Amino acid sequence: RVEVRAVGTHAIDLTGARDAVVRDSVVEDVGCSGIRATGGEAATLTAGNVTVARNRIRHFAQWKRSYMPGIYFGGVSNSYTGNDVAWSPHNCIMGGGDFEDAVEITVANNTVSDCTFETGDAGAFYTCGQRGTAFVNRGNVLRNNTFARIRNTAGLGVQIASNQAVYLDDQMSGWRVEDNRFVDCHVGALVGGGRRNTIADNTFVRCGTVFYLNNQGMYGQFDNPTVNCTAVAPPFDTTCSTGAAEWM
Repeated sequence: RVEVRAVGTHAIDLTGARDAVVRDSVVEDVGCSGIRATGGEAATLTAGNVTVARNRIRHFAQWKRSYMPGIYFGGVSNSYTGNDVAWSPHNCIMGGGDFEDAVEITVANNTVSDCTFETGDAGAFYTCGQRGTAFVNRGNVLRNNTFARIRNTAGLGVQIASNQAVYLDDQMSGWRVEDNRFVDCHVGALVGGGRRNTIADNTFVRCGTVFYLNNQGMYGQFDNPTVNCTAVAPPFDTTCSTGAAEWM
């Protein structure tokens, strides 16, 4: 158990950890991320066994205002449970996909509130498959979390605000979203294409849009028919999610 307050960068960093635990800690008023905890390797299905549990994380991303979540997740067989994450101009929980592979990740029993208030096209819980990694992610669970007041309150910039409590972006795949509660959210859940996603038994109260589903990837990455997904070869450096599926 630790308490971290008023630091200019990340509060707690367990990048590439193994059999590590962050529990009952407090993070407040930090410049960048709250807790960064990743471990394990998707390519070999090596488990990280990282646990982030019962932490209180408040007022992070004070200096760098975007892509600095309260909890940053990724790896294999890691759990992020029972945390209280609040007050972020952008994401509150972020990882997987573009950021870190995610296989058999559990995000459960967390309270997530007052996120994305200064941004648009954002998610309180955010994971993205834009770089062709979407189909590598699989067996992940987002269960029994409460999302409250996920909205833009600072005003609009050049883009219309669309703020999602749960945002599976750019063909993100392999998530089961179940038994969550969404209260006073602009959009409850958005699934941008992808495969093997299940949205089940959730409760929505005072949400502008309950659930939004689109067909990203139907005609290639970002619906661009010029993307050649057949020329995928080692080292698999591709922006084509269909390429990721072929690789798997």
